[in-house]
Amino acid sequence: KTETQSYELICGLLARKAKGTVKVVLSREEVFFAHRGRPATWTRLKLGATRDGKLQAVAAEVVQRG
Repeated sequence: KTETQSYELICGLLARKAKGTVKVVLSREEVFFAHRGRPATWTRLKLGATRDGKLQAVAAEVVQRG
C-alpha cells in the first residue's frame, strides 16, 4: 500500500542470494522510521439501533487528506 522501501529490496536480494527466506525484525521505534505513515483521516459515523440494542443502520462519512 506504500512505496517499496530500500530495506525491502535489500531483503529480496539477500533471499535470492541465500536461496531461502530472510526475516526482517524491527523494534517499535524502527517501524515508525521505516514507514512514512498514513494521511490524516476524519471519520463521522451515525448508527441506528432498536431499543434492545440490535444494530439497524450505519452511515459513514470519511475524509482523508493526502
